[in-house]
Amino acid sequence: MKVIQTSLKSWYNPVVFQKKEQAMPNTKACIYCGFSNVQFCKAHVLPDSLGSFENQPTLRGKVCAKCDSAIGQYEDQFVHSGIAAFMRPRVGLKSRSPFRRKHVGQEPIELKTKDPITGYEILIEPTDDAQPSNELHQCKALPQVIVDDQKDNHRIIRLFDKEITPECLRQAIKNTGLRGQLKVMPLGLTKIQEDHIFALLKIEKTEISGEDAVGSIIPVRATAAVTCDKRYFQAIAKIAFHYYLVSEDCYFNGFEPTLEPIRRFIRYGEGEIERFVRQRRGHLTTDTANGWRPKYYGHIFVANVSNKSINIGLKFFIGPDCDPSFYDVVLSSNPFQIHIRPFFFGHNYAYFEPGERKGYHGIMQNLGAANRIILPKRP
Repeated sequence: MKVIQTSLKSWYNPVVFQKKEQAMPNTKACIYCGFSNVQFCKAHVLPDSLGSFENQPTLRGKVCAKCDSAIGQYEDQFVHSGIAAFMRPRVGLKSRSPFRRKHVGQEPIELKTKDPITGYEILIEPTDDAQPSNELHQCKALPQVIVDDQKDNHRIIRLFDKEITPECLRQAIKNTGLRGQLKVMPLGLTKIQEDHIFALLKIEKTEISGEDAVGSIIPVRATAAVTCDKRYFQAIAKIAFHYYLVSEDCYFNGFEPTLEPIRRFIRYGEGEIERFVRQRRGHLTTDTANGWRPKYYGHIFVANVSNKSINIGLKFFIGPDCDPSFYDVVLSSNPFQIHIRPFFFGHNYAYFEPGERKGYHGIMQNLGAANRIILPKRP
């Protein structure tokens, strides 16, 4: 795998995406709910929790505050239930851990690995001090209790609540379904917290799981269980839709009937996911298909516009050691009444190194030769 070795500053193109105000229809109304005389807001392309980007335009006078707030709930699930949950620490973005708390009704991410000391499969989470240059995240054990029946069976009890009563803990152990003489071992806790657990159970400590401070491990191999629902894909569709509407190459103002299905899917979840959003393996640019990778993490968006359809490809957190699958979002089928020449356009949202940030987390730039990432050519 090749990695671009140019400096960060030379990689940026000073000729950037030009901001523009969208042409307004005769009736000033929200493109999602259709109501007029409402409070409008500046609608972003990327969720705020993915960082702020220099040169990124916003969608003005198109989305009311109520719809923007509702869609923001879907974006919360997207940011905390997929690749963003793992990659945000690598680009210096921090928030409440998606490995400890629910997001929009979805269970926390379960990231598990085999503890090299105890041999148990345990719950872990990436540490906050993970660096972009590390090929492996440093991880630590989450607060948990391992219950072992000493017959090759064990269960994990999460300890995310600050206050744990004896009744709740005993009931959780009972709910494991394990019987007989059980061995209880806390993990991811300080010595004081461990002593508290044993005091609640009114038993003597027979296992010591760590030092006075919470220790860290680096997993060799870990498996993750991620849960999401339709709202996750509604958020992805929204990113693609807004990206197209703020583009200089957009033919539409967002109110057209041909865009109604995607609007209804984004706002109200109408329609099947596969009609609008599909996850695919592959590449969005010629350079990445030939093995090149950006030196810094970022997001690559590519629009493919023709009489047949308007497709937006979204690849999140591509970087020197990460080449994830991309999402193909169909905004419209047979969108034009007249014949147009098919064309591409695309942009890269590149994150800055922490020391080079000046009010922004990154920069939005055109794809092209000047930025070392080339769009594919049509046959």
